[in-house]
Amino acid sequence: MFNQAFADSWTRTALDDRTRSMLTIAMLAALGSADELRTHVAGALACGVTPDELVDVFAHISSYAGVARAVPGWAVASSVIRSVSARTNPTDVDPRLT
Repeated sequence: MFNQAFADSWTRTALDDRTRSMLTIAMLAALGSADELRTHVAGALACGVTPDELVDVFAHISSYAGVARAVPGWAVASSVIRSVSARTNPTDVDPRLT
């Protein structure tokens, strides 16, 4: 069941992986699912979602799910972004994330 649910939603063709990743991040943050959020932020970065796009996603989350969900979600996301940035380009970490 687990495989079928995820395989079906991630192999549909109307949304690209970047869009699907940003939607998933928004839903996980709205639900307060920090562990899953960490994994999906890393996956979103790997499929080309930029830190700037994630900033906008979390701004949108704060408007619709509330600041109380957006702030802890952003803390998780920015931690993942810092970690990925440090591994891929250790001299160029976005100052918004420090």
